[in-house]
Amino acid sequence: MDAQMKVSRAVTRLVVKHPFFGSMCLSINVKSDDDIPTMCTDGKSILWSPSFVDTMDQEETVGVMAHEVLHIVFKHHLRRGVRDPEIWNIATDFAINQVLVDNGFTLPEGGLIDPEYKGLSAEAIFDRLPDDAKKKYAQGAAMGEVKDAKKDDGGDMSEAEVKQMEADIDTKVMMAASGAKAIGKLPSAIKSLIEEMERSQVDWRDVMRRFVGGDQPDDYSFRKPQKKRCIT
Repeated sequence: MDAQMKVSRAVTRLVVKHPFFGSMCLSINVKSDDDIPTMCTDGKSILWSPSFVDTMDQEETVGVMAHEVLHIVFKHHLRRGVRDPEIWNIATDFAINQVLVDNGFTLPEGGLIDPEYKGLSAEAIFDRLPDDAKKKYAQGAAMGEVKDAKKDDGGDMSEAEVKQMEADIDTKVMMAASGAKAIGKLPSAIKSLIEEMERSQVDWRDVMRRFVGGDQPDDYSFRKPQKKRCIT
C-alpha cells in the first residue's frame, strides 16, 4: 500500500472509530511533504513524509495522525515561548502520548510515554525533564514534531493573530467534541475538558486556555526561565 492510501485510510479510520479526532483532522489541511523527516504540524496543517509513512503499518499511521491532532487541540504550536524547541517537542509528546494510548491508539515503537507525566501540562513536564533530555529521548521524539505557528510569509504572528487562531481551534474542538459525545465516543481527556466548560459560568474559551496552559501565564513566557533550556 502506498503512503497516500495509508494516510487516507488513517483519516477514514479516525472518522469512523475516533470521531473527535476524525472531525478535527477533516478541519485541518493534511498534505505530503518530501522535505520533512516524519510528520509535523504548525496548527494550520499536518504535513507527512511519504518515506516515513512507509515505515509504519496502518494502525501506527492512525496513531501518529491522532498525535498531530492533539498537538493542535492543546495548542502546543502557540505555547513554546522561549523554551528550547527540541525539549519542548519532547515535553509535548509526553503530554499527549499517554492520552493516545489510554484511548486505544497504537504508536510506533519507542514513542515517549511515562506514567510519571500523566495528566501534566507540557509546561510542567518541560520543567521536570532531565538535563540530558535531548540525548535520552531524541529517538522517541523523532516520530513527529510540533512547529511554532507562523504567518504565511514565515513571520511571527501578532497577538491578535494568535488569539484568532486560538479561537478558531476552540471552535473546532467544541464542534468535534459535540459530535463525538452524541454517539458516545468522546475521549476521556477531552470529556473532562468539556464537562468543566459546561459547569463553568465563564467564557468556555477562558476555560480552554486554563486547561491547556496549566498554571502558565497567557503570554506563553516563563516566569522564571531556566537559562540552560532557553534560547538566547
